[in-house]
Amino acid sequence: MKKVFQSDNYLEAQIVLGLLQSDGFAAESSGNFLVGGVGELPAADLYILRVPENQHEQAAQLVFEYQNDTLKFDFEDES
Repeated sequence: MKKVFQSDNYLEAQIVLGLLQSDGFAAESSGNFLVGGVGELPAADLYILRVPENQHEQAAQLVFEYQNDTLKFDFEDES
């Protein structure tokens, strides 16, 4: 597994995790339980998302597009 994203914001980490997983990446998060240590641990980049090495390049591109507001969504009409 290779790091593709890190944040100090739990909600943003969950949003990016959802984006990755909904696009078919086997993304995993870590650091979710470290929030209990805030005040005793540095509160910077607690949440880390990782993907398998063979998916890293494509996942990093998706994260880059998210961070630069260039992410395109392809909505299908389900009616």
